[in-house]
Amino acid sequence: MARGSARFARRLRRDGFSCAVYPGDSDKYDFGKSDIISDTMSPPKDAKRLSKWLASLPKPVSLFSPGDLRAWQVVALCRSEGIDVPRKVAVLGLDNDMLICGSSRPMLSSIDPNTREIGRTAAETLAEMMECGVSKMPVVRQVPPFRVVSRASTETFPVAPLPLGRARFHNEKRAQGH
Repeated sequence: MARGSARFARRLRRDGFSCAVYPGDSDKYDFGKSDIISDTMSPPKDAKRLSKWLASLPKPVSLFSPGDLRAWQVVALCRSEGIDVPRKVAVLGLDNDMLICGSSRPMLSSIDPNTREIGRTAAETLAEMMECGVSKMPVVRQVPPFRVVSRASTETFPVAPLPLGRARFHNEKRAQGH
C-alpha cells in the first residue's frame, strides 16, 4: 500500500469509517503516475483484478482515486460490469482534469488541487532557495486543495425517479453495445 493511501485509510478509520484499499501491485500498474492517454483512457492493465475487487466491495460504496485518469478507468469498468455509478459506487478523482472528467459517463467528480497556488508557492520556494543558496533546505509547505467539483459520479440523490434513472442507465449500456 502506498504511503498516501495508508495515511488516507488511517485518517478515515480514526474518524470512525471503514476503508478498503485496492491492493496495488506496482510491478503491474503505475497507479496515478501515467500521463499517457493511450495507456490510461482505455481498459487498465489490471482490469480483471480491479473488476473483481470492485465486485467484492459492499454496496453502496464511495471510491476515491488519487488521479482522474484512474477514476475514469474505474467508472468505465463499473459501466462494463453493470455497476451503477453513482448509486452503487460513487467515484471521486483528483486533479479536476476537464478533458477526463468531461469524457467520463457519468461525468467525474474531482478534487481541484489548487494548481495556481501550488505553482505560486513553488516559485516562492525556488526564489528563497536561490537567494539563500542550495545549502539551506527549503521549508516544506502544504497547499490545501481548492475545492471538490461535484459532478454526476457522486450525485447519489437521484435527479429523476429511480425507475427512470435505471432506464437511462440501461439505455446507455445498450447504446454502447453491452
